[in-house]
Amino acid sequence: MKTKNFRKLHNNRFQFIKLHDTNDHTTILNENSKVLISCPHAVSQVRNGIRKFSEIGAATTVLELNYRTNANFIIKTKNNFDDANFDIESPYKQSVLGIVKKYNIKYFLDFHGLGAHREMDINLGCNFGQNIKPNEKAFDSLVKMLTSNGFSVTVDTPFKAGGNTVSNFVRANTNIFALQIEINCGLTNNSKHSKKFNLLIDIFEDYINYLEKIAKK
Repeated sequence: MKTKNFRKLHNNRFQFIKLHDTNDHTTILNENSKVLISCPHAVSQVRNGIRKFSEIGAATTVLELNYRTNANFIIKTKNNFDDANFDIESPYKQSVLGIVKKYNIKYFLDFHGLGAHREMDINLGCNFGQNIKPNEKAFDSLVKMLTSNGFSVTVDTPFKAGGNTVSNFVRANTNIFALQIEINCGLTNNSKHSKKFNLLIDIFEDYINYLEKIAKK
């Protein structure tokens, strides 16, 4: 069932992480799915000795998408004084790699939270196109779905998903489509934008279903 209430959306995320907070990360897997959705910053993390806030809106989005779709799912549920999207090695990355290989994943979507001060609604990080080859059409479809519904979208600005990011790690080790999706926290964390937030989740749900369809062709 689709969740529409803003408070309930976030409460579902809070309860899920609380339930699994003894695990570094938590997975829900479906051998029939060729899509893996991810959120490595669902809890606070430590980067170069500095504690960084969790990206609660991204976690809420990914959890709701997990409820709505059959996609494989991984989310960070414990701060082990690391940063899975920055450190060269992490248990999270190794689990992602294992899932991709075991379930023959074709599409990896890594969700993040973008600072509310940013001008864009969505930043899609594809490392100058390297991480989405040879599926540029699938990437273009998402851009069209977002922009046609009024969302402002940038590509590789301010984050390109290179370096030690999970997306770039997946691409380098498996050569599949790996996209980093940054969502402005002003949309996800403020109840006055709940209608737009729900629309955004609807779009991502449709996109995941689209990816599942083309992956089986």
